[in-house]
Amino acid sequence: MSLINQFHSMGLRTKLMLLLLIITILPLGLLGMFSYRKASTEIQIKAYEIILENLSQVNHSLTDFVQDIEQLSMYIYSNEEIQEILSKSSSRSVAEKYEDEQTVNGILKSCPNP
Repeated sequence: MSLINQFHSMGLRTKLMLLLLIITILPLGLLGMFSYRKASTEIQIKAYEIILENLSQVNHSLTDFVQDIEQLSMYIYSNEEIQEILSKSSSRSVAEKYEDEQTVNGILKSCPNP
């Protein structure tokens, strides 16, 4: 039996129920698809915005970090006492090396924090 013949052989109550189901399911399905696409697009946009914001923050943090390293390097380079210690012979005694290390540590601890 074909689908059309089955439809004609159905009772009025069954036909109305089938029609009501089609009338309600079709708009709900379309609404669901539209809502899904809209929500998906909005989520992607928000994710891209958050990623860009995070990358910007990382870039700012890395820039600050590099500037701090540059300032510390310049401080060490321009400090005459450290340069004097670095220019000493490596064959000096362990006690002198330890004393120099303590001096350098004291200088670095007292250096201005960037």
